[in-house]
Amino acid sequence: MSVNKILEKFREEFEQGELRVGPSESIDDLVASENVSDGSGVYVISGCRNTERAILYIGKAGTICQDGSIKKQGLRQRLKMKQDGTYRKVFFQKIIAEMKLDALHIEWFVTYSPGNGVPPFLAESELLAAFLAESRQLPPLNKSA
Repeated sequence: MSVNKILEKFREEFEQGELRVGPSESIDDLVASENVSDGSGVYVISGCRNTERAILYIGKAGTICQDGSIKKQGLRQRLKMKQDGTYRKVFFQKIIAEMKLDALHIEWFVTYSPGNGVPPFLAESELLAAFLAESRQLPPLNKSA
């Protein structure tokens, strides 16, 4: 199944939302103003240039512990944390500038609550596997899977 088909399926099945991070906008402020869920799931970050959009990163939020509980770092918190050792409020601005993007588009999905839904690691793996099958590589900002 293609990445786009999986995203369509996720849009139908799960709570979801999206936001756009422009030059000089803070992800910290946007996460609050756009009411990003603190639930567990996956997110897809795409780079926007003109009318084109390309996936740059696929990630997950919400680690499931051995006892079935969820280590609390939901989508809202995960989107603000570090990437490559830099908080994302700085990292995202650096990526926008270096890649000469108009903005980043972030789409998120709450895929799991304890005992229900698709665990974040599985949803992320499904998206990464589809991307790998289509592109023969991972998204540019994913270092490994």
